[in-house]
Amino acid sequence: MSPISPTPRSPILSRAGDKLARRSPLSRNHPSRRRKTMDNQMTRVLYFTDRDMTPCMTSIPKRVGDITLGEFKAAIRKEGNFRFIFKALDPELGTVKEEVFHNDDVIPGWEGKIVAWVEEVLRV
Repeated sequence: MSPISPTPRSPILSRAGDKLARRSPLSRNHPSRRRKTMDNQMTRVLYFTDRDMTPCMTSIPKRVGDITLGEFKAAIRKEGNFRFIFKALDPELGTVKEEVFHNDDVIPGWEGKIVAWVEEVLRV
């Protein structure tokens, strides 16, 4: 009787001794695996505009809770007259949209990031 041929192995499985070990299909250099030293100092910013259905994304090299409206405006580089509305958590009401007016005001964060709506103010 001939020996049974081994079945083909999955590309994500490898033999370590007698045990099967799972390996990720992602390489070690994949961006999701790289350890980022500045993650706790960078804040992701998602913002919606009147003209796009898909949000835009950028980063600001500061932590949530330390970013002002002026810094937000500098990061998104929009020219014109706009309203700036941010997703926030109110202790009594829950999730709300909060409008921020002054460049020196700290803008609210949401779950470690900033979610904003940038609405153009039209003059009539």
